[in-house]
Amino acid sequence: MIAHAASVYLDSIDLMLEAHPRLAGPWLPTSIALIALLPFGTVSDFARNLLTAAVAAVFLIATLRLAVTVGPDRTPSRIFRSAPPLAVLALPIYVTLQAVTEATLGFSAGPAEEIYHSAAYLAVLAAYFLLAQSAITAPRDVHLVLVVLAMVGALEATYGVLNLMSGNETLLGRPRQYYPHSATGTLISRNHFAYLMEMLLPVCAAFAAVFAAGARQRADGHESEEKARGILISTLTILCGMGLLLSRSRTGLIAFAAAALTITVLNRWLTPRGPRAENAPFTGRRLNFGIGAFVLIAALMLGSDAVLERFVSLEQDLRSGRLPLWHATLEMWMDRPLFGHGWGTYEGLLPGYRLRPLGDYYDHAHSEYLEVLAEGGIVGFTIVTGLLFAFARRLILTLRTPLSPVQRTAISLIALAVLSVLYHSAADFGLRVPGVALTFLLVVALFCSVSRQPALLDAVDEAQPSKRLHGQRHRPR
Repeated sequence: MIAHAASVYLDSIDLMLEAHPRLAGPWLPTSIALIALLPFGTVSDFARNLLTAAVAAVFLIATLRLAVTVGPDRTPSRIFRSAPPLAVLALPIYVTLQAVTEATLGFSAGPAEEIYHSAAYLAVLAAYFLLAQSAITAPRDVHLVLVVLAMVGALEATYGVLNLMSGNETLLGRPRQYYPHSATGTLISRNHFAYLMEMLLPVCAAFAAVFAAGARQRADGHESEEKARGILISTLTILCGMGLLLSRSRTGLIAFAAAALTITVLNRWLTPRGPRAENAPFTGRRLNFGIGAFVLIAALMLGSDAVLERFVSLEQDLRSGRLPLWHATLEMWMDRPLFGHGWGTYEGLLPGYRLRPLGDYYDHAHSEYLEVLAEGGIVGFTIVTGLLFAFARRLILTLRTPLSPVQRTAISLIALAVLSVLYHSAADFGLRVPGVALTFLLVVALFCSVSRQPALLDAVDEAQPSKRLHGQRHRPR
């Protein structure tokens, strides 16, 4: 009897997996991103190597499990269910070719081990993105990822703001060496912390929009409970907004404002004409205005002078810092314009291209796109540009389609998170920090899933299982 019951149980699990097999559930990629943020964003070589090995092992185990479930012949199509293989693997393959060429021909004057490590690291980032894409396949998955990202943003912002207000000169128990008068969360740099807030502030707002739509649909919910949840979500959003402002990152604030303006213009331009209930964007004007006003008032009370002073000195800082650095980076690229010097070699090669000492130590170009040119050449830059074009195309096609108010609002906000990071990367290198990069890839995976299948953003009603099944349906291949 026990053996028969166990057999029936295992058969039922196999049927469930066969009906909806995937690499991982949503808890796995969100947990990895959270863990990567704790040790200062995993910037040390030891932490980065440990993270690379852990993600590679998790991806291998998940792939083997999937192969046992659906068969080896169907595994590749399941892994790349909603992600074109060329888009995911192009950059890791190219850097791997750089590493092979360096090992055989010695084409680069930079440190060879950095190219090898970079190839492995980019392959792991691609594997993580596939894990995240596979994990977001149902409305419950979307809601869970939104909740976790909102909580991570609020915790990071709270830690950073409290450290700033209290004058605490330690960071996770260690003496702070840089940016003592800015909020940095668990990261070392205020600019990298601004990356997080640029991503997680819009995610919090998207979570608020999805929750508000679900609350209106839940007729049996308690009004006091719904209000309490609404206050909690608004508080999370306010904390992330304060974190972004008090990071005092000029590039972060400019990038976020530019991205918000871009998304607003695209929405007005691309929203199809039709019935207001189907196409009109959900704005929540009173809620957004109230949150924005509170954030600005709090920021003005807590330290607006330091933020304004940094904008006053912007031109001088550019002349003494980034502009000479960018000039040296272009010189580096012109020496090997087609294939670059090899991914990860920038730090080792930079001293030979600086016309004069800049006074500070630089290990990156403070411009992701220029650094890609120097390390990857025109070929690597073309690959990155292709990924940016794919994102822009997906965003435009999605905004052109008829969407419900909550779908349009949430998709626009998640796109804002991605676009702000892309703008910020023109003058910084936050995506070279593993913790920030993994969080960004999780947000990108979320955008890809909800833009391809907007029904995933619809509220899940426990009393209507048919609605849940409708939300889990995939596009036919």
